[in-house]
Amino acid sequence: MQETAQFETVFVSNGENSILKKCNSNEGIRARLFEVFLDSFTRSAEESDAIKETVSLNYGILTPIIAQELMKRSDYWNNRRSVWKESTKDRIKKENIALNTADRISEYVALFSMSCELVGKVLEIELDVNEVFEFFYLHMIIKNAECANIGVRTYDYMLEYFSKNRMRFLDVYPNFPAPPMNDECVGFRLDYSNVKGKKHKVGNDVFRMLYILPEHTVEEILKNRGFEDIKVAMKDLARRKLLRTHGDRPTWEFPINEIKTRVYAFWVKDDEIDMFDSEEE
Repeated sequence: MQETAQFETVFVSNGENSILKKCNSNEGIRARLFEVFLDSFTRSAEESDAIKETVSLNYGILTPIIAQELMKRSDYWNNRRSVWKESTKDRIKKENIALNTADRISEYVALFSMSCELVGKVLEIELDVNEVFEFFYLHMIIKNAECANIGVRTYDYMLEYFSKNRMRFLDVYPNFPAPPMNDECVGFRLDYSNVKGKKHKVGNDVFRMLYILPEHTVEEILKNRGFEDIKVAMKDLARRKLLRTHGDRPTWEFPINEIKTRVYAFWVKDDEIDMFDSEEE
């Protein structure tokens, strides 16, 4: 269909553990590695065995037939791929999905959708191409967009949590020891508003307030809310300079009950907290 300037290899693997969670979180990896989590592909063990037996007895037959069809009508199938890619891009634009690698990943969604059409044509069987498109659109576009914006979603939820639980944060003042923390409190609020020259800037935004919680407390809060890649989210927030950090870690050290404790310290603006209802959760 189209000459390529380099050799490309596709690996398909299955397993119970996420490979992405063991990789550095960056857009390049998520534009190359896609994970699909399903309970099962088949309705029963008998169905699974039947599929495996059929595939093993007919292995290698389909590829030459598809190759012949592609060589015979390469322009047609290349055009179908382009149509699916434009449909994917239009859908992304319509749904206002923010994803830097959208154009690149749209190519994969289009390729799978076109391939489904191709297999249906070669084997003379009816396949639900639209369902195949929806499947790969969900797992390649939607899931990637959610991962790419996980830091923003995490920060927005924590702002809401701070607002609804503001009475459970003990006030701390610069140059004064932190008060003892009891079971009714979840963290501390460190206010730099009255400290001359003490401010934290991110672009045009100025932050003078820190909401401080123990590391395990934040992870429990987010886990209960359904967040999965919490470490990834914290690294993203640190990269965005929305956390006060220590070295390369997204955490900070803060004395709780006179013991140095690893915490997450969120930079917050007053008006951000006031955006939410202050009713305690």
